[in-house]
Amino acid sequence: MSNIQIAVSAADAAVTAPATLTSGMVGATVTFAFSGTAWQSLRKIAVFRAGSVRRDVEETDWSGSVCTIPWECLSEADERLLVGVYGMDEAGTVVIPTVYADCGWIWPGADPSGDPAADPTGPFYAGLLAEALEKAKASGVFDGPAGPEGKTGPAGPKGEKGDSYTVKGLYATLAALQAAHPTGSAGDAWFVGTADSNVVYQWDVDQTAWVNVGALKGPQGADGKSAYAAAQDGGYTGTEAQFNADLAAVSGKQAKITASGILKGDGAGGVSAAVKGTDYAGPSVGVQATLSASGWDADAKTQTVSVAGVTAGTNGSLRIAQSATDEQFAAWGVAQPRVTAQADGIITVKLAGTVPEIDIPVEVLIV
Repeated sequence: MSNIQIAVSAADAAVTAPATLTSGMVGATVTFAFSGTAWQSLRKIAVFRAGSVRRDVEETDWSGSVCTIPWECLSEADERLLVGVYGMDEAGTVVIPTVYADCGWIWPGADPSGDPAADPTGPFYAGLLAEALEKAKASGVFDGPAGPEGKTGPAGPKGEKGDSYTVKGLYATLAALQAAHPTGSAGDAWFVGTADSNVVYQWDVDQTAWVNVGALKGPQGADGKSAYAAAQDGGYTGTEAQFNADLAAVSGKQAKITASGILKGDGAGGVSAAVKGTDYAGPSVGVQATLSASGWDADAKTQTVSVAGVTAGTNGSLRIAQSATDEQFAAWGVAQPRVTAQADGIITVKLAGTVPEIDIPVEVLIV
């Protein structure tokens, strides 16, 4: 069964191990890994969102750190599953709401057809091969004497046991990792760097230190075909200019196209009607912004920030930018900011903690 692993640190939530989700799936789970002290005394509630469906699951209904994904959130295909956590104090006040971790698409699941298949038949040449084999046996031409028994070579030396590890999240610098986790356990590992360029640091129990074990990503592969060339392989017969015009007609839409259905031609030099007539949901967009030290209302602990692309109808969440320094990351954790309101071009950020005295770079995730 599918299990997604999510690392939670303060208000950040990130998928560290994805899994395939299909519509109609029941019993899929999410494993949460909480780091730092901010969550220790809080009552945790997991939030699952898929399209218009939203369900909350109390920590008392988890199995340790494993929470079952509500089946209602996996009932419809072609939606993205978003998972977050919020923590409440003893008075029932929300103290830390995380950003939503994007767990990927819910793919169409196989449906029962109700029509049983007939027994499979072999290929047409199976009978001919069987007949030829019987004739060869009967001829005696291939009945030679048995060959000598082969010898078994000596066993090779036993190899050393390999070390496995679990990557729990991302820190901008080694110093930030060491400050947050002075010690670790066997199998613990963290990315250090940016989302696009990073290395893995694993806890070495013999050296009692975080050790660089290299990058997790492999070398970059060769360049693939252009979209136009791939479309031609799939049966598109129009010119490249026509192809670009067809793409412009669906600009701003995100189509999930499988390898067997790449923009097939409609016979008139255009993309198929199935692609033309479908309104696809756009992806999440991250917009950089800054929580300035001078912009806070000290009494209300709020600040209004201009963010291009935000509207009253979008879902905006907040996380610290990868470019943040150790000092800014520490100020972020103490401030505990969250988005409480939004309108066209602006968001309102409210603090659950201390008003920071320095500027903090952030990323606003617009869904």
